[in-house]
Amino acid sequence: MNKKSKNLILSKLRRPALSHSPSGKADVFFGEDQLANILCISEHGIDYTNNAEEKNSIRFDEMDTNYNLPDKIYVGHRALLSSPPTIQFFDEKNTLFEFQSKKTAHDLIEELSRLNIWTIDVD
Repeated sequence: MNKKSKNLILSKLRRPALSHSPSGKADVFFGEDQLANILCISEHGIDYTNNAEEKNSIRFDEMDTNYNLPDKIYVGHRALLSSPPTIQFFDEKNTLFEFQSKKTAHDLIEELSRLNIWTIDVD
């Protein structure tokens, strides 16, 4: 096989950019040049500012509990392989976070899991 020939299937699967652009569908886009910021993460919820610097919160105790198991609380689903990476919560508004980098999304998921709060992988 010629090493210079491209594998068309693999080229479609690979994510060429480490930095993603907003889709325009999200409630909040977390990126370097954005005003959105996560202020606090606790077992009760997430406080954050949106891209207009308005303070908002997501409360875990107000979420749909149909996905919960006795030993785990599921608060949303994640798609880290998407472009941009996303986390959508099971709150009343189905709040959608998009991230410029997969690392930022992963950091949020890691902090939630440290509190025994989980998201479902949809990728």
